Amino acid sequence: MTTPTATRTLRRTTYIQTLRTLLLAAAAALCCAALPADGIGPQLRIIPGISTEDGRFLAAGAACSMKFDRIPFYIAVSTDFDFLSGSFDVSAAADYWILNPRISDCWKWFFGVGLMAGASFSGSSVSVGAAPRAFFGMSWIFFDGYFELYAQQGVQPEVRAVFGQDSGMQVPIRFPSDVGVRFWF
Repeated sequence: MTTPTATRTLRRTTYIQTLRTLLLAAAAALCCAALPADGIGPQLRIIPGISTEDGRFLAAGAACSMKFDRIPFYIAVSTDFDFLSGSFDVSAAADYWILNPRISDCWKWFFGVGLMAGASFSGSSVSVGAAPRAFFGMSWIFFDGYFELYAQQGVQPEVRAVFGQDSGMQVPIRFPSDVGVRFWF
């Protein structure tokens, strides 16, 4: 049997949690509405590469990407799993699109450069790294500009510091291949 005080406290706690969730959702909606014509969506990736220490690697993962319309700027946050070493990677990339010409009404190609930073977790080792990157790709825009399908290929010569059991420096070169969709608002 619950007391009236316990019932009031439970109702008040539930009310505060609901109010906090609604306020956060409203703030996120206002922030998104303030950005004109932005695209956001999921991206799948496969990343073959070579390394000075391990030889080769093959990772796959998923990302969330965002592209801004007014400035040729792209950002992505991703997680990847390396099938050969068993490592789990978390990274972020920021790119500047140098070219984005139209091939036809809904078909474009693009080229750009950017930066990537990330961390990798493997057994008892942790590594952090950064890399310049160059990429090119194609995109197709449908439904009056509300839906975009894209594919891109890149190269990232990375410098990575390893801490833990296998301490040292690594210089992997990654070749990320990405496909994804973006929803424009």
